[in-house]
Amino acid sequence: MKILVASTSILSHALAEHYKAQNNQVDCVDCCETMDGVAYDMVVYDSIPTQEDRYAVRDGYSHLLDFSDVVVTAYRLTNDHPGALHVVMSSDEALYLDGGFYGKNRKLVEDVYALAGRYLVVRCAQVLGNAPNDLLDRLLGYQPIPYTPDSQLQFVSLQDVVTLTAACVEGERFQSVVTAAGRGCVTIEELCKMAGVTSLVADGARRLVRDCDSTSVTNVHALKHSKDYAMEYIGRKKNLEATNRG
Repeated sequence: MKILVASTSILSHALAEHYKAQNNQVDCVDCCETMDGVAYDMVVYDSIPTQEDRYAVRDGYSHLLDFSDVVVTAYRLTNDHPGALHVVMSSDEALYLDGGFYGKNRKLVEDVYALAGRYLVVRCAQVLGNAPNDLLDRLLGYQPIPYTPDSQLQFVSLQDVVTLTAACVEGERFQSVVTAAGRGCVTIEELCKMAGVTSLVADGARRLVRDCDSTSVTNVHALKHSKDYAMEYIGRKKNLEATNRG
């Protein structure tokens, strides 16, 4: 296959490396470059914001232009490559829409792709890999958490997102939305026990519930429980800290 990866995110890079290992031709470009006029069999776009975007949203900045650019890029990619299979990495926030503008923006991106001839939307829970995770890193660093201790969260590993996405493409699960989220939830209180820390609840903390059903993809690729993904990440971070101290 000839594949265009129109993003420079860590998730996009992992997908690109997966397909390169299978001897596919993969072109990786910044999302501003849609490669109009070049024929591709598949176009991958990661609409999940960067860590810097997440900090900006958390700190109260609007970044409306950045979010608008995400939607515009989606329109351009589907318009410039009408014959390709379009794979968009989205967020579980598109399902809940209680997170404000961010969730609504993810849903709008998904709606754009639903207009494409062939598409696959992959809604991801919090993806844990080698990159920092804002929430868990704040918890491990004894920083205030913006959610109450009984909040329920979901996680998934970077590698499992890549494997699941590739399996859905191979199985031609097109014109569909699939969920890449660990089975079940884990609370902030449980995360604190795993990490051996005491949770510091920020002023104005709200209760967050994330409980996406990923059972529809169990026959495609088995996902672990969210607790397992979180434990693996916490273990890696602690081992790295111990190594750095040693």
